[in-house]
Amino acid sequence: MNAELKSYGGLRCRIFDNLPAGSAPQKLVVLCHGFGAPGDDLAQFGPELIRSSDAVQETCRFVFPEAPIDLGDHGIPGGRAWWPVNMAALARINETRSFEELTTMDPPGMAEA
Repeated sequence: MNAELKSYGGLRCRIFDNLPAGSAPQKLVVLCHGFGAPGDDLAQFGPELIRSSDAVQETCRFVFPEAPIDLGDHGIPGGRAWWPVNMAALARINETRSFEELTTMDPPGMAEA
């Protein structure tokens, strides 16, 4: 099994496959962690996914990028985020149960993420 740490588009990525050196995958699977999770949160699944079937081993590459925003300064050491989350607005939405408001929000940084 191949496992490496590379940078793509400025993002630190953990990459897993079982392909011959230099070959391109037929399928590229990118799995992104959630808000506040460490950048390597889902990478532990890479080897398991590769071993899940012969077809996966022969055709797939799995990429686990680390979100660009470090949440250490926001009280979540080791945590990462894809875009800033307005925690006050999220708390208000939760308190008022106006969850449909979340479907219309366009947080700053979303386009870049």
